[in-house]
Amino acid sequence: MLNPGDSVSLEEIGGSIDGPLYSSESLTISDQIRNTPLTNAKPDRTQYQIMRLMNHYAWSYVRIINLSDIRNTISGDLIEDHQRLQVPYLSLFSDYRDTERTVWLQHQESKPIVVAWGVNPKLEEMANNAIQKLPIHIKGLQGDEPYQYFHPLPRKGGEARRWLERFIREIEF
Repeated sequence: MLNPGDSVSLEEIGGSIDGPLYSSESLTISDQIRNTPLTNAKPDRTQYQIMRLMNHYAWSYVRIINLSDIRNTISGDLIEDHQRLQVPYLSLFSDYRDTERTVWLQHQESKPIVVAWGVNPKLEEMANNAIQKLPIHIKGLQGDEPYQYFHPLPRKGGEARRWLERFIREIEF
């Protein structure tokens, strides 16, 4: 996926509902991120769409990995924020987070990996970086460019249902 979207934690960690703030100057930022406890969260509409896929494919568990850790529901703004901040720790696909990503992706050789971060041309660098670091058996609804995969919750009314129907029709696991 692209980012955490509207999903929010239902629990406070480190004095914040968004969890602790990490200092980019910290030499142990990847350890800080890795040691942040998981919390219950309120899903956003995109996550409900993923739950519909889970229901169809009879999956009991999915792990959503985002291109960026920045929470911004407007993808164009998120991409600009990511480029402006230039903080490599804000993506699991950063070289600085290789160990963490390796742990998250271990034993994924036989499991489905769905990519669906959207088709915004400004995503090219982030998406290509992720594609290089994901196992080769990724699946998704491809856009016009190799790095583009349609997002499960398009902004246009009625498109989310069409995305779901097309995914189920075209993608087999």
